[in-house]
Amino acid sequence: MEPTVKRLALALALQALCCVTSEAAALELVTGKEETQVFFIDARRLQADSATFRLTGADGAEVPFSFDLRWTSPEGAQPHYFNGRFVPRPNGIHSKRSAPAAEAAFTHPGWLSFRKRPGVDRYTLTYANGTPEAAQPRPNAAVRAWWIELMHDPGLHDPEALSSGKESVTALPGGGIEVNRSFRWKADAYTPDSRLKGRRLVAMFRSAGLAGNFTVPFHNPFLSRSGAINCYFENTTGAPIDVWVEGRVADHAGDLLRTPGDTLRMNLKKMKQPGQVYAFHLQSPPEEIPVTVKLNSSLYHLGDRLRITIDGLGYELLHPLAPELARLDRWEPEETSITATLKTPGGKTVKTFSGRHEIRLRGVPPGRYHLEVMLKSRRPIPETIARESFPIEIQNGPRWEKGTLAPEPHSDEK
Repeated sequence: MEPTVKRLALALALQALCCVTSEAAALELVTGKEETQVFFIDARRLQADSATFRLTGADGAEVPFSFDLRWTSPEGAQPHYFNGRFVPRPNGIHSKRSAPAAEAAFTHPGWLSFRKRPGVDRYTLTYANGTPEAAQPRPNAAVRAWWIELMHDPGLHDPEALSSGKESVTALPGGGIEVNRSFRWKADAYTPDSRLKGRRLVAMFRSAGLAGNFTVPFHNPFLSRSGAINCYFENTTGAPIDVWVEGRVADHAGDLLRTPGDTLRMNLKKMKQPGQVYAFHLQSPPEEIPVTVKLNSSLYHLGDRLRITIDGLGYELLHPLAPELARLDRWEPEETSITATLKTPGGKTVKTFSGRHEIRLRGVPPGRYHLEVMLKSRRPIPETIARESFPIEIQNGPRWEKGTLAPEPHSDEK
């Protein structure tokens, strides 16, 4: 090879190597306090190739992980409307949607779960960029959070896990079954964990050529005569469809089941020819409402008490960290502190209040302001849990008699 050609080839190779290197990316993960950590990583938005995922702790050790699908309604969908009608609660019957399976409308990769290493609170997930289709599950049941998949065989690879009539179920190549009558799952085909009480419950069902309903027999807090999920569907075409439905498990004392010994069942309408069931998933995700801060009013008189209320503390929630990243967490009141700053519309700081949920408005000129409220964590690695800016107006109040306003308690007000 001529020297010029060799130099050109070397330059092209180096350029290609630089391009590959520039496509590498990383996410820094600060963990919460639980041993099993769960993050939601919007891998499609990041265009992350999940086959290249590598998780390491701040101590340099590689950490086993599970990367699983999140089953939820399409982005931008209004969860409280069904066929144009308002549905106030996820009651397991009306709170459902369906779409062609080819659209993967309810499939969102995904949940990243792993076990924390003792004393290690920071982790790094590295990956190579790819296409949205490169975000595929990498399940690892040994380290996966218990609620991510309650079915032991969601792909229906084992027909022996089902109770059905003779010759009514036939295994399909690669998973799934062909059926010509109703059937049930055996009691050990899924996990009826007592920790499900009071939690959300989501089912994702893929089928073709079938009509009927499926029932998850846990207590329903909204409809006492129904299971937590009792979903009716109809798909008489040969094209696979996905049905997504959300319910909730009642927080009843005693057994999860409405009837002792009951089990998950599929009730099918009479069919002229067999239909197919390709997958059935059950997931119990956390609430998707972040911790929020609120004010008791937007208009105050001098001397009034401004109260800050915090919603969401003490509950398992999905805590947003970035547009493509969230962490499952539970913030207790003693783990948090408040900072509130009163500013003019031009941004000048008038007063700062720290560590208090109630503020006495004294010594402030009447006018319009913005109150910037920050809720921060008291954990070893500080974080901002919630941040909000409220427009407020302060007016002159009545002529208070001398001595009416009691002195404020000591604080670090500035």
